[in-house]
Amino acid sequence: MKAKLTRGIAAAVVKYALVSVLLLSVARFMLLLFNPSLFAPLGFRMFNTVLWGGMLFDFSTFCLVHLLAIPFLFIPIRVLQKKILKIVLKSWLIVLNIALLAPSIIDVIYFRFTLKRTTADIFNLMGAMKDEMGGLTGQFLADFWYMLLIFLALIAILLFALQKTIFLKKLSLIQIKYWKQLVFGLIFVALLVTGGRGSFRIRPLSILHATRIAGPEYAALVVNSTFTIIKTYGKEDLEKKSYFSKDEVEYIFSPIHYYNVSNEPVKKTNVVIIIVESLSAEHMGCLNNGLQSFTPFLDSLSRSSMLFSNMFANGKKSLEGIPAVISSIPPIMQNPFVTSMYSGNNIAGVASMLKKYGYSSAFFHGGFNGTMNFDGFAGAAGYNKYFGKNEYDGSESDFDGRWGIFDEPFLQFLIRKTNEFKEPFTTCVFTLSSHHPYTIPKQHQGRFPKGPKEIDETIAYADFALRHFFETVSHTSWYKNTLFIITADHTSELYSDCFARYPNNYAIPMIWFNPSDSNLVGRNEIICQQTDILPSIADYLNLNDTIYSFGNSVFDLSARRFAVMQTNLIYQMVIRGNIFIEFDGEMQHSQKEYFDCRNNTQAAIGIENEESNFDLLKAIIQQFNNRTIDNRLTKK
Repeated sequence: MKAKLTRGIAAAVVKYALVSVLLLSVARFMLLLFNPSLFAPLGFRMFNTVLWGGMLFDFSTFCLVHLLAIPFLFIPIRVLQKKILKIVLKSWLIVLNIALLAPSIIDVIYFRFTLKRTTADIFNLMGAMKDEMGGLTGQFLADFWYMLLIFLALIAILLFALQKTIFLKKLSLIQIKYWKQLVFGLIFVALLVTGGRGSFRIRPLSILHATRIAGPEYAALVVNSTFTIIKTYGKEDLEKKSYFSKDEVEYIFSPIHYYNVSNEPVKKTNVVIIIVESLSAEHMGCLNNGLQSFTPFLDSLSRSSMLFSNMFANGKKSLEGIPAVISSIPPIMQNPFVTSMYSGNNIAGVASMLKKYGYSSAFFHGGFNGTMNFDGFAGAAGYNKYFGKNEYDGSESDFDGRWGIFDEPFLQFLIRKTNEFKEPFTTCVFTLSSHHPYTIPKQHQGRFPKGPKEIDETIAYADFALRHFFETVSHTSWYKNTLFIITADHTSELYSDCFARYPNNYAIPMIWFNPSDSNLVGRNEIICQQTDILPSIADYLNLNDTIYSFGNSVFDLSARRFAVMQTNLIYQMVIRGNIFIEFDGEMQHSQKEYFDCRNNTQAAIGIENEESNFDLLKAIIQQFNNRTIDNRLTKK
């Protein structure tokens, strides 16, 4: 009888584990259920691969989390029967189950914006947004209340399972010899450790295995968000690479550039960079292949500008996009550079690059000062001044109640402040209105078209704000001597089949406009990326200086065109000819041809050599990792 009761305790733990793993799998599959348009259709074979491959990750996650609790179930029964200990243990299990399920539930919505499972860098992001977290959390719960109900329902099922298994009343009365409890305890600890590793091989289960199981298109359906957070927590951002010798890597790819043409003068043109929050190529009529346009002004401006129609963001977050644009730092690392252990490194930037030529500089962002450490990063990148919500001199009614100052009044504030600068100058402004919760000023509500996604209306408002900006700035004394560069920090919630697929889910616009340069007009179809902006400015102004950049000038016809990004710790690169390359950083890589639905073009097979392409990606990774670790991102 006692033997049966002894086995009963172990059986209770096993039953509880099965329920937990099943519910974690349900939470994982909700990502597909609520976001079917973000994934290619699952065939029967791939569905089985995702189902059973994902169960391995779910079981591993359960074991990793419950290593902190289940061993305590095998302490002496007489001690465990004490009421206070039972309450503490039960409460602790509830906390662990919340930690087990909550990340995957949150990612059902958050994934729409990042297109990757959440990793431990979310804690750095939360720290950088401490002023906004309270209001944004409340807004998130209000907008997506149904996810909270689903989460509470899953937790309720787990509590019921706990009560019917581990905390079943008859089991709490069992008297077992201590040595038997010790044996069972050791067995379960061994099982949890083995299950947590997820493998009997030397290397334990990792995030990269999800890509190996189902490919990058479905990796997010295989792995769960709790697993990705655990596996990336406390992990160093970068490790040195030695794919090539020092001479070889410099030959394949060098971040050192020099663009000066000796018989031409250095231009002293003002440079204004406008980074529009979440502006995707999908939003622009001139780029979206017939979809509804939410940017009538930018569409019209592009006709008198140089429009780069094959432009890609390097990352999926503002913390990744801003360093890429102003400092040519690609986000091919676990944590965004701004919040990483390398944030104190010497870095270059558009402002520091132009400083030696007498340029004054300022960075503008209407959010709370300190938000996402933008003010600190702007200073490190060489900007002399920072203007945020604290410096804004307009009406309090211009505050959107969540993020900061609405785009229209803040862009007018930019003009007022810039009028005080001595030429030449360079400024960068990062807008904010087209960000969740997508607030529009009361006086403009109902004025702009709505679209498939809530963000579309605020994109139309941002476009309106830019129209007003250019109407005002055209009357300034410095307008005709200014280069305006308009781009985005990253893409947004995507809704069309064309833009929801790799690599078009990284497609953003870029417009170069100079009212005094008639040559800067037309549609440029070269592949380009955010990290190309800094070297392109150096080339356009004919700077007599060596610069460090992980991109190439868009005006350098001899440069090899590429765009790099990283998703779920997989390195990716787009090159000309509709070629898409992926690399896990270790040994597995693939080169695929893709159909570009934006211009209905097939892959141009045979244009580039696969080995050469792969070497280029590895060389970029090696140069970035090693130079970042050694603090060699600038000449200093």
